[in-house]
Amino acid sequence: MSDNPTSGNGPLAHPSADPLVDPSADAAMVRASFDSAPDGLLVLSRDGRILAYNTAYRTLWNFSDAMLARRDAVEWRRHTASMLQDPQAFLLGMEALLGTAQSRVFDTLALRDGRVFERQVAPLEAPGAAPALVVRWRDITERHRAQQALARSQARLTAIFEHALNAILLASDDGRYLDANPAACSLLGYTHDQLVGRVVADLVLPDREDAPRSWARFRQNGSASGRVRLRRGDGGVVEAQYNAVASVLPGVHLSVLSDVTEELRHQQRQQELTALMDLAMMDADLVFWDADLRSGRMSSVNGHWHAMLGYSRDEVPDTLDAWDALIHPDDGTARILAWEAHLLGSTSTFESEFRIRHKAGHWVWMQARGRVVERAPDGEPLRVAGLRMNITHRKLTEARLEGLAHTDALTGVLNRRRFTDLAADELSRAARHATPVALLMMDLDHFKSVNDRLGHAGGDAVLRSFASAAESVMRQGDVFGRVGGEEFAALLPQTTLEGAVVLAERLRQRIADQPAQVGGLAPLAFTVSIGVAAWSGTGTGSGTDGNPPDIDRLMVAADRALYAAKAQGRDRVVRDVGADTPATAPPPPSPP
Repeated sequence: MSDNPTSGNGPLAHPSADPLVDPSADAAMVRASFDSAPDGLLVLSRDGRILAYNTAYRTLWNFSDAMLARRDAVEWRRHTASMLQDPQAFLLGMEALLGTAQSRVFDTLALRDGRVFERQVAPLEAPGAAPALVVRWRDITERHRAQQALARSQARLTAIFEHALNAILLASDDGRYLDANPAACSLLGYTHDQLVGRVVADLVLPDREDAPRSWARFRQNGSASGRVRLRRGDGGVVEAQYNAVASVLPGVHLSVLSDVTEELRHQQRQQELTALMDLAMMDADLVFWDADLRSGRMSSVNGHWHAMLGYSRDEVPDTLDAWDALIHPDDGTARILAWEAHLLGSTSTFESEFRIRHKAGHWVWMQARGRVVERAPDGEPLRVAGLRMNITHRKLTEARLEGLAHTDALTGVLNRRRFTDLAADELSRAARHATPVALLMMDLDHFKSVNDRLGHAGGDAVLRSFASAAESVMRQGDVFGRVGGEEFAALLPQTTLEGAVVLAERLRQRIADQPAQVGGLAPLAFTVSIGVAAWSGTGTGSGTDGNPPDIDRLMVAADRALYAAKAQGRDRVVRDVGADTPATAPPPPSPP
């Protein structure tokens, strides 16, 4: 076959029987669909010859051009087998695969690199063509991992359910038991099969005519607790302490009971009950909520929502509007858009992160997730349920990590990478608006001698002193950072060369007048040399060559002026006016 794996009049290119359809167009559409399929597709004859393959198949198995050109089916199988964890099983299964008579998932194969592929086989019968097989390879790695994680999670929950000392029961909306753990069967004297499907009210003593209303009230309130007398299967009566939570899952209600006949057993099981309820609520920072869109009421399962934010129930009504009024103004629009998108069906779940005001006045970061659990016959959403989690600690940690990534650990100013990023942004803005911009390169004079005399602790104190003094001179909007050992830089937006020289001279004088405090030693005087370069806003300036401002070119120009300042005796400001003709600011006055 040619390089086009679907070319020719093979099993993928039979003409349409419809006389009104152009056969060549029909075949082209089939070929395009085959080659653009996301799964890897391979067409084999019944004797194992390769008839066609698509691009995704070639990509999945990383076939070389030379191997594709040879079209050696045995070579292809060996290449595929070499990538599998069990190559022998793959090779031995070829006979069974070629004999497949109906469409089915043939097997699932694990690769050496950790991926998992599903292989599906379907017979291909085309008019005028020999019988063939279509083998579809699908990468199900993520699905496989998710299934494994779900299985582990279900196993853990099953272990908790099956081995808990407390009786745990699940009931449906109509008040019938859906499931019960062994402890519940033992407590109530029924087998599991006898208990499932039984009406909850039938076990409660004394018999109550208002049982349906009590059940409806429990579902509306979201929770209930207390003591109850229950009729056992053997006719006996047991008194139990219960805690119940409505709608732990849509249409599923949880009850946890403990036998309180003996106080000691009651205390032990109450502790387990508390642990189970904590598990149901995840922890104190997680709240399950239920929003009734018909009434505008929003409630939390355990009432912890108010306490989490420092309010009492009387202070904030259980309504959507009351809680929305506490959301930070900057976050409200995004939350509303996410909410409305889910109600309209544009997203499978509602997800949003926002700040909400605590009673004490500070903001608490929340992550909200939910889903519509009830709709009217016309599709209108009626009820949304979900959870909210306090993520303030995570947000603070993220902000702290971002700060560490962007700042110099010793001085607290921007590090070189963050400085150059922000400086590049400012230079782009200056180019767009044709506004001047200047750059200062600063180097502490004789810094090595400071380290030699006072050690690194003394040098660190001098660096911190300089950074603090420089920040006090910088204006709002200036970008200041440490770009080397004792070298600092400052980008000054909307500043001409002359204006930058004035600010640099003010900084130089501030450093000369403000010695560094080094431990218990006497104040240490030090000086700084400063090179200044600028872009005028009209396409001219230091190191620009008539081009838009560029941080690298400006730094080269400012460095050139800085070297000139060092050569002229240090403790001075030098402006860059070209590679050969640096000019200096007025020298500092001579000491008396």
